[in-house]
Amino acid sequence: MSFSLSISRLNKLLDNLPDQYRTKLFGLANCFINESSNWIRGADDQYPLRMVLQLFSSSFEGESSETEALLKYFLVVKLYSNLPERLSCLNLPVSILNKIEEDFSRITVELEVNEICDGNSLLASHLRVALGLTISCGAQEIDLESSIPISSAVLAVYRDRKLSALMNYLKSRGWGTWYRMHTNSSYLTEFNEEGWDAFYIRAAELLLQNSDVQGVVGTSWFFDPQLRSISSRLAYLYNRPINAGAYSLAHRSTELDISRATSTSKTRKELYLSGKYTPKSYSIFWPRNSLLEWANN
Repeated sequence: MSFSLSISRLNKLLDNLPDQYRTKLFGLANCFINESSNWIRGADDQYPLRMVLQLFSSSFEGESSETEALLKYFLVVKLYSNLPERLSCLNLPVSILNKIEEDFSRITVELEVNEICDGNSLLASHLRVALGLTISCGAQEIDLESSIPISSAVLAVYRDRKLSALMNYLKSRGWGTWYRMHTNSSYLTEFNEEGWDAFYIRAAELLLQNSDVQGVVGTSWFFDPQLRSISSRLAYLYNRPINAGAYSLAHRSTELDISRATSTSKTRKELYLSGKYTPKSYSIFWPRNSLLEWANN
């Protein structure tokens, strides 16, 4: 794994940081790196962002909005320039390190051509990756620390009228540490059955090297079992893990679920508008033992 070229390019970008802000910004970046491991709050993946914005505002109070946007840009660049060093402390398999290196090169190019941007938007989209809390893994990216709140299992019992949701949660130690998967829009070319299988195999390799993690969990409208008949080409998203020992938890329908489910499919949109389909999120949690067994077959 070699990040040297990308780091050199990022350091060149940092040469443009005004000298009067350099010491404070670099110190703040180091503070965020040191504190980030304490910013894990269950499934709340936005907690690190809120903490960074809070500390950033107090450190640069009184600066213009334009200056704040520029400093947030340089903060992201600085965090990325230190990322390879932090990755070396993580127990990551070669297959995932290769994916991260590929992603790191892409991000470096994006930062080189996007110096003028919305600082808050840049932080929101890059912060977890720049801090090493989320890693590239192909069709999905993975938050390295997450958990499944017991409230989700209790509410799933209420929504589905089935006790199995809570029993499965207890059986798989849902309160423990899990890898949480998210869709990465930069890797939509891998969003297919083959790409997802490759992702799950990488996740299994990661689990093998980290025995304290319970498995992999994800939440989305496309894990809805309704899609097996409505959008059969997406049936593998639910069937693959469920047929190999994963469990599901039902969530409520939200405007975001409806927007995402209907924006890319005329069929789903028509069914929704006719009242025949209401998009709803489900969580799929695939315990480590069953995922490892599937990956070995």
